[in-house]
Amino acid sequence: MSSRFKQSGETISRYFNSILDGVIRLQGRLLKVPEPIPDNCTDNRWRWSKKCLGALDGTYIRVRVPEQDKPRYRTRKGEVATNVLGVCTPYMKFIFVFLGWEGSASDSRVLRDAISRPTGLRVPTGCYYLVDGGYTNGQGYLAPYRVPHIESKMRFWKILYGIIFDMINKSGFAWNDSLKCIEVDSNEAWNTYVQHNKDADGWRGKQCLIYGRLKNIFGKDRATGRGSATPTEMMNEPVHHIDVNDDDEEVEVDPDHSASLSRSNQQNSASSSSRHRKQNADTDIQIGGWIFSN
Repeated sequence: MSSRFKQSGETISRYFNSILDGVIRLQGRLLKVPEPIPDNCTDNRWRWSKKCLGALDGTYIRVRVPEQDKPRYRTRKGEVATNVLGVCTPYMKFIFVFLGWEGSASDSRVLRDAISRPTGLRVPTGCYYLVDGGYTNGQGYLAPYRVPHIESKMRFWKILYGIIFDMINKSGFAWNDSLKCIEVDSNEAWNTYVQHNKDADGWRGKQCLIYGRLKNIFGKDRATGRGSATPTEMMNEPVHHIDVNDDDEEVEVDPDHSASLSRSNQQNSASSSSRHRKQNADTDIQIGGWIFSN
């Protein structure tokens, strides 16, 4: 974009973020209020889904992050991306968007965080959203029937590590390295946590002698969600502008776009040498804490 508009990466980043800030402030107009499918619906696609508000799912958006953070952002397909939760009406109008989680985080984990936020996703009583097999059935969410899968030992240990890791990173929870178990400040904190995280039930005071080994194996790949935010939370955050000149990773460039840039550079030979040096680095856009690849 810098080459196309003949501006520095810092300028592109600054104005791009200003536009995004304006879009966030329009969330009240851009995001739709969910309306359940009525009993008298005549649409053959939705008439059997009474009280349905729409559907939700996660999607991956490729980003560029520091080298040490790449394991947390790497998806199961090997791409470095962020996992974004999108909620839509039956007619593909956005209701809610939740972004910021690393690509290694599961869709169900992102959803749990979204519904736990004060300004997060809410489901009216008696209504529900359709979800895919990556989520579980529960109040407010209807998933398809899933046949049993073959369980792997590595998957089991990874899930076990995730349960303990999530508790340790919650306020009021701590890991006792001597007793090799979770300690909690109060019964109230424990009951509140278990209410939203059923898998943690029974782990208070229960020993896990191999947690140190599990941490060495899975620790670097575990998503933290520290950069996640709802649109309302993003609106109250300050915007940071960073000059984008990091060229630590190659960026794929469309051949037609490259040819167009080449012709443009030939016509502007007076300044071509300096622009050629920055062309690859300036094809990325800095948004908040990430760099999105064109």
